[in-house]
Amino acid sequence: MALGRGVPRARGHRLAAAAEPARAAGVGGVVGRRRARGRGAGADRLSAFTVSKLAPVIALALCLSPSGARYSVDAWRQARRDPSAPRPELVSGGCVLFFQVLLPVFYFASGLAKARGDWRTHPYVLWTHLHDSYQTTVSWFIANHAPTWMWTVTQRAVLVFECGAPLWFALPWTRPFALAFGVGMHLMIGLMFGPVIWFSLLMMTLLVASYAPERWLTRALQLGRRLPPR
Repeated sequence: MALGRGVPRARGHRLAAAAEPARAAGVGGVVGRRRARGRGAGADRLSAFTVSKLAPVIALALCLSPSGARYSVDAWRQARRDPSAPRPELVSGGCVLFFQVLLPVFYFASGLAKARGDWRTHPYVLWTHLHDSYQTTVSWFIANHAPTWMWTVTQRAVLVFECGAPLWFALPWTRPFALAFGVGMHLMIGLMFGPVIWFSLLMMTLLVASYAPERWLTRALQLGRRLPPR
């Protein structure tokens, strides 16, 4: 795969979508066919500003949960006043369950919108997203050196992951693989799509906090115990 005069080309393939980027579904966002009107015209009303829609929901959920009982300014001040006071290690299941349900629903909605768009019928939708203002050095390098078939395989894998997210995260034996795939997917999105790195960091944090093995979280708590308050 090579780039000629700033125009992406693939060996042995005609990429009609390269001339029609507006039809390509968004990576990591919830995508549909309807277009927003007025401000932001031309942007998909579901995929545009995903972080600004998701962040308030997460912030509200955190405010309604005891999220600051251990790692917060208030908890730090309490530890300074009384270092011997017990610090909470567990939280009610409902607080965690909200985020554990939010993620699969979010992915499923994204996958469903992709499936209704071009992700099933056009094999190079993902590839077309690498050539715009969000392009990074990493995405430029991969677009020039990765084999053509890799984009179709990756595109199909993302679609299967998102459409099946409720199942992958519900089954205990598939959950670790879903966690690894999700973190890896958002890591690559952050590296390849410039400003979207903040969305990637947000999603990776949610994935680890919601689905990381309990022993990982236990070790994090033990590390916190070994750090004396100043």
